[in-house]
Amino acid sequence: MTKKGNEKTGMTTCNECGCSLKPDNLARHLSKVHKIELSQDEIKTLVTDSGTGVPTKQNNIQHSPSKSLSNRGLSSGGKKLSKKEKRELRRHQDSKKAEMRKLEFMRRKRRNAVFASIAIIALVGLVVSYNMFMMNGDDSSNPVAKPIPQTESNEIVIPKSEITEDVRFYKYDVNGTEIRIFGVRGSDGKEHFGFDACDSCYQAKKGYIQQGDIMKCNNCGDEFEINSLGTENTAGGCWPSFLEISEDGDNIVIKREDIEEKKFMFE
Repeated sequence: MTKKGNEKTGMTTCNECGCSLKPDNLARHLSKVHKIELSQDEIKTLVTDSGTGVPTKQNNIQHSPSKSLSNRGLSSGGKKLSKKEKRELRRHQDSKKAEMRKLEFMRRKRRNAVFASIAIIALVGLVVSYNMFMMNGDDSSNPVAKPIPQTESNEIVIPKSEITEDVRFYKYDVNGTEIRIFGVRGSDGKEHFGFDACDSCYQAKKGYIQQGDIMKCNNCGDEFEINSLGTENTAGGCWPSFLEISEDGDNIVIKREDIEEKKFMFE
């Protein structure tokens, strides 16, 4: 093959490294040596001005515009791309970038939606668990109880003014064992007392909880009208253990021995 100047006839020049090569090999050379991928139309633009013809596609691979060549404005024979051609390349690149940004936005949107769904499901689960917990009265921590002071007297005096329609718990220490009782005023206007322990399932140590006008066992779930409390357990089974009380004017009076005899329920 003859030479023309320093170039071989029918050859094109790679403006990345300056080597001469056949037009058919330009695309493969740019891809393998310089990692530059060009489309068939872009290769055609590079070699048309030199009059060497159009290289064929290699293995039917559609190449994408080269950022390196578009920035440098290269074409065959060392000629620069026209302003119009460079604008077209930049427009194509900008379009690709915009598409990538759109895809990334959609991925983030879907990811955030998944996280939000997980958070909502977790919150709903907590709410449902809490409601079931409250409905079942399965409260492992006893309500706050007021200490009954130790005195020399054999009687414990509790003012009636302390007893309202909201249950009130009291605790009394016997040699390190905390005995719990409760008092609540029923819709009948009377004060009703009992031990915070069940005659049949006291070993569970779960006591009772108030729900409206009933007291509910935290262990077995049995419910008892407040107005019916304060009597001996005649039917057997679950029942707030009986605590005998008496009245003295504006006070409720309880004998210490009556409290201490149920110590076994709280040990």
